[in-house]
Amino acid sequence: MSRKLASIQRITSIEPHPNADTLEIAKVLGWTVIVKKGEFKPGDEIVYCEIDSVLPPKPEFEFLSKYKYRVRTIKLRKVISQGICFPKTILGKDIMNNFHEGDDVTELMGITKYEPPVSEHLNGVVKGNFPYFIPKTDEDRITAIPELFEKYKTTPGYVTEKLDGTSVTYYWNEYFGVCGRNLELKYDESNKNNILCKYALEHELEARLKLYCEKSGYNLALQGEMIGEKIQGNRYKIHGNEYYIFSIYNITKGQYLDSKDMFMVAKELGLNTVPIRAFPEIPFNSIDDMVKYVEKMVSNLNPAIPVEGVVWRSVKEQRCVLTSKGRLSFKVINPEYLLKFDQ
Repeated sequence: MSRKLASIQRITSIEPHPNADTLEIAKVLGWTVIVKKGEFKPGDEIVYCEIDSVLPPKPEFEFLSKYKYRVRTIKLRKVISQGICFPKTILGKDIMNNFHEGDDVTELMGITKYEPPVSEHLNGVVKGNFPYFIPKTDEDRITAIPELFEKYKTTPGYVTEKLDGTSVTYYWNEYFGVCGRNLELKYDESNKNNILCKYALEHELEARLKLYCEKSGYNLALQGEMIGEKIQGNRYKIHGNEYYIFSIYNITKGQYLDSKDMFMVAKELGLNTVPIRAFPEIPFNSIDDMVKYVEKMVSNLNPAIPVEGVVWRSVKEQRCVLTSKGRLSFKVINPEYLLKFDQ
């Protein structure tokens, strides 16, 4: 299931803007969106476009041209706004009533997802598509699935820091493979300058992972984040490059490892895992409370910068029909980090 960048949603509440007489604060799903005063009222069905949506260069979206038509996190009169609300008429009066709450209208509106520029040191010779036998790495934002929060807010889970680097999957499935977020790379001399392949070679990941898999009898995929020099401006200010595992997938069984087993395997392989972060034992009352808590956090790897966000996963792996990947997990992105770096 792909991300619904634009969908029919409902305004759940409207509040006055504390610093602007002509603006109001609307609540859509778990998002806070600044809207014009009087344009919407609670209960209205609207077209909601999430941050990272790139709208087509049409006259009705001209107000976004200075941002290259990209929807991003902004702050209006000291209040954070994430996303844009349009009246349903933006779809066309002749078809607008064919769509209802929850419907995906991303393709209909010609919207694509913003992808940050890729460093030349991450480019490489492609072997093919991402392997079909391994799930791609991605987490849903809790702000987009409020029912997930309500259903699982008391479920035992653990929280890790979300690192701002590039997603990497290393796997052994009778042979060694290296993947970026969407594609598999050739692991040979043709990619000797690619950071992902170079790291694997320098740290003998092929031999280490092969030995462990042959000993355990299971083929595994290590999924994590590569950070450091020549990646996202090296915001953590580290020398060289470091790899932090956030999940391990058992290819043989077709399932993710429980957290306890993941940490054990990573330790046996001598590899880092993403930093564990503390959350209050008392469940949050709302998604807003969770976001506000994350806003105050700084990175474990560089306390001089705010944390990009956190990822919550159940201690015991669980399937979940509410998430796009069918896994009980979600991320909470720090809007203050987006304001600082996502420009």
